[in-house]
Amino acid sequence: MKRLSLASWVAVAAAIAANASPAGAAVPVGQTFTPDQFFGGEGTFIQSTSPGNSYAVPTDGVITNWSFEAAAGTTPPLKLKIVRHAGGDDFTTIGDSQLETPTPATLNTWTTRIAVKAGDLLGHYYPGPMTVSYRDVSGYDTHDISGSPGTPGLDPPPGTTVTYSPNPGNQIDVSAVLEPDADQDGFGDESQDKCLGTPGAANGCPSTVTIDKLKQKGDTKVKVTATVPGAGSLEVGSPSDPAKKKSLKAVTNTLTATTKQQVKLTLKLTKSAIGRLDEAGKLKLNVKAVYIPVGGPAGSQTKKKKLKT
Repeated sequence: MKRLSLASWVAVAAAIAANASPAGAAVPVGQTFTPDQFFGGEGTFIQSTSPGNSYAVPTDGVITNWSFEAAAGTTPPLKLKIVRHAGGDDFTTIGDSQLETPTPATLNTWTTRIAVKAGDLLGHYYPGPMTVSYRDVSGYDTHDISGSPGTPGLDPPPGTTVTYSPNPGNQIDVSAVLEPDADQDGFGDESQDKCLGTPGAANGCPSTVTIDKLKQKGDTKVKVTATVPGAGSLEVGSPSDPAKKKSLKAVTNTLTATTKQQVKLTLKLTKSAIGRLDEAGKLKLNVKAVYIPVGGPAGSQTKKKKLKT
């Protein structure tokens, strides 16, 4: 059995840093091919050594999808595993995908979302009973934990550190796409993050909106300037209050840009508000802005404005 020394692991990490891809572009990690060797049990396999460190994550970012090229015939389910070397033959699970069932004789690709660091390694988990998933080729080594189907501990969850057994000469069939994550919110900048540069939990967006300015336009309109972090929807109008008549006709704007942006909307006063303004010569106005990020909860802010005839 081939075991990598500490010096070898240090050399691997140095090579990864030297060959790191420029930030700002998605990069492939790993390799798919038609596998011709099978594993007849349950287990997790890590590509611990590969030429050019091609199975090691080159930079910090997010794995946004992964692929497996299934051989002909029935292929049991499998999942992507991402691990981090913890010294010797120990590896810590960083994240994993959902369990997926491949279509035979097809290059299968599935979406996922796993935040990773430079040097993290790709792997597979198979529940068994028999998976055609690798090939024998020099220059590639794996580490594995394996056994008969149903053996406990063979699918370590994220945060778990386990000792694996080294195996020389095996290349596993798996690739992934790594995207940058400039704001470090765990969403890939190119396909997942709807609010680039502003971290948030809803597809990379926070539920925040800021009313920057309220300006009266004539006797019947108000210009509202608000800032939102990215894509979603923005509705501006009067606060919901059954005890009070609404003073503004609400306006909704759909936002597609994924960067922080300032939105300007012009709202009309309702007929009753115009009447009150004409009668008193002034009007106290409450303006509420509601921002809803894609797939997230609403956030709002309310500000007051005094209008005069």
